[in-house]
Amino acid sequence: MTDSDLLARLYRYCAYQDRCRQEIEEKLAAWDIPQEEVPGILAHLEAEKFLDEKRFTRSFVRGKFFHAGWGRVKIRYELRQKGIPDALSRTVMAEEIPDETYMDTLAALARKKYASLTRDTGITRQQKVIRFLVQRGFEWEKIMIITEDLAQEP
Repeated sequence: MTDSDLLARLYRYCAYQDRCRQEIEEKLAAWDIPQEEVPGILAHLEAEKFLDEKRFTRSFVRGKFFHAGWGRVKIRYELRQKGIPDALSRTVMAEEIPDETYMDTLAALARKKYASLTRDTGITRQQKVIRFLVQRGFEWEKIMIITEDLAQEP
C-alpha cells in the first residue's frame, strides 16, 4: 500500500465518523503498518483536522447520552477504555450534559422502566429499576433520589 493510498483510506475512515487515537492505532496495526510510522501518521491526521480527541469526545458523549441513554459513569468508563484522559471526559461531559437534562433523562428512564414492570410490586419493582439504571451507568446517589420519588407516586 502506498502512502497516498494509506492516507486516502485513513481520510475515509476518519470522515465516516469521529475517531480517537486508539481506534486509528488499532486500524493501522490491522493494516500491518510499521509501528515507527504511526506517530507521523497520527500527527498528519491531527494537522489535517481528521483526528481531534476533543471533537471525538464531544461526539461520543452526545451520542451515548442522548441516543443510547447512558449515564456519566458508563460514558466515562468507555472513554477511559478508548484512552481519553479523565480530565477531558469530565470537562466535555460538564459542557455537553447539563445537570437538569441529566436528571430529567434519568427520571424519564426510571418512570418508563417502572411502568413496564407491571407484574412486580413494591420493593422488587424498585430493585429492578435500580438495577436497570445502574447498568445504564447512572450514579447511585442520583438513582436513589429518583427511585424514592417513584415509590411514593401512586
